[in-house]
Amino acid sequence: ALDSYLKYGYIPLEDSVWDAFHKNEQVSRTLEYAFDDYALSRFASSLGKKEDSETLLKRSADGEMFSTAKRVL
Repeated sequence: ALDSYLKYGYIPLEDSVWDAFHKNEQVSRTLEYAFDDYALSRFASSLGKKEDSETLLKRSADGEMFSTAKRVL
């Protein structure tokens, strides 16, 4: 699952999440990875690690999923 997330930016439906209790949780695992990347990008930024922060933020889809959810809530 992680390899697909790193390659595509999401976990395709065809990929089983082998290390999870429920093997078909591609959407929730994608959101988990993206949220982790977003949180780590903020942390890296606070440490002055600009390049790491930018890489993680880009991989998290620029936090778009989370800013959109925030507006909805």
